[in-house]
Amino acid sequence: MSVRGTLHKHQLGYVERWTQPKDERTAAGRGTMWHQILDSHYTALKHGGGKREVTGAVAERVQEFRQAGKDPEVIDLLMWMYEGYLEKWGLDDEWEILRVEYKAVVPLRYANGRLSRFDLKMVIDLVVRNRRTGKVWLIDHKSHANLPKERELELDDQFGLYTWGLREMGHNVFGAIYNTARTQRNKGDKPDVVEEWHRKKAAGEKPGAFPKSQTLEERFDRYLMSRTPVEVDNIAQDALATARTMYSKQNQGERHTNNDTCKWKCDFTEACLLGRKTSGERERAFLGDIGFRQDFTRH
Repeated sequence: MSVRGTLHKHQLGYVERWTQPKDERTAAGRGTMWHQILDSHYTALKHGGGKREVTGAVAERVQEFRQAGKDPEVIDLLMWMYEGYLEKWGLDDEWEILRVEYKAVVPLRYANGRLSRFDLKMVIDLVVRNRRTGKVWLIDHKSHANLPKERELELDDQFGLYTWGLREMGHNVFGAIYNTARTQRNKGDKPDVVEEWHRKKAAGEKPGAFPKSQTLEERFDRYLMSRTPVEVDNIAQDALATARTMYSKQNQGERHTNNDTCKWKCDFTEACLLGRKTSGERERAFLGDIGFRQDFTRH
């Protein structure tokens, strides 16, 4: 957990609690809906449901989306994703579902074991036990236009922190699984495009190359990460050092812009750049203008 690039973002997002409703047509909005679908899926599994109950629970969630006026094209995309997910992973018979959408708070410790005044807040999508090995895994659901590379995941400290947090609470967690699904559809993944190709072919026209669909292996992946005790302890110490810096008197909410993260991992980029050119007051006003609100109730 690096301090660089986080001070100003932390000030806006966690101290001042600025947040933006997630439009389902954005990547974040689609990701939220995908999480909700998998929440319904695994909650039904946790309560002993079979395929009928599980798919029924997901259908109810999708109906809620429709009643809420969510974009039909986004719903269609999510159903394509879920149908592929179910075909790829089935009902995960090897997993005993322990927790779904697990929220917990654990205090960070100094290297000598003494409790600090800082807490780690965790929202873990899923905690499971492998029935064959007995090992406990925390699962994080993600959706991407393209599946992430291994190096990106190794550098993401969230999984190490959550592993440390659950171990600190007494859970014998072996590691984390990055459970990712691709949101990008090729032409061959769209039935209407394939039907049109066949229509042209039958009519004697030249439809071009056949629109090939993606394989399930190209659309879904589960990346397993096992962190050593030394590694998760070091990650937790880094997080504590970051927290102490953020809440120190020396922290003036500095901007440490970083091209690798600001342009695609931060919702505050536009406001941040405007505030740097004008003032903090104008930055906050701009956040309000583009739909951000201060929400002190969220976890």
